[in-house]
Amino acid sequence: MILKNKSYSKTSLDFKQILQNWENLYVIKYKIIIMITADFCILPMGIESSEIGEYVAEAVEVIKASGIKYELTAMGTQMETESLEELYKVVQDTQEAIFKMGPGRVYSVLKVDDRRDRENRTLDAKIKTVEDLMENKE
Repeated sequence: MILKNKSYSKTSLDFKQILQNWENLYVIKYKIIIMITADFCILPMGIESSEIGEYVAEAVEVIKASGIKYELTAMGTQMETESLEELYKVVQDTQEAIFKMGPGRVYSVLKVDDRRDRENRTLDAKIKTVEDLMENKE
């Protein structure tokens, strides 16, 4: 029997340790992960130029520093996290970073998908679902 990369002979089994390892494995295998996905767009208002690339770059740096998974797209940034608190904290930090760059007004659009009837609905899983449906139609 092998648990946690340790070999146990039949004569040296520590059943308490085996039970503890089994419980840890069970929790890891069956942990329900709530995955919140969001699409976020932030726009500085009242700036002289219509170019906002430097603001977007700053926003993405803040999101990246938070450690949450994200994907930059041409029309916004998609994020996924396990809690609303974490998501809202990143949005708040991003807004503050943009204000520090000088605009007097920041307009943000946040779309949140907080699905709790299914587990592990990541951005990638959602895309795969649609791709599978499209493949089955062909």
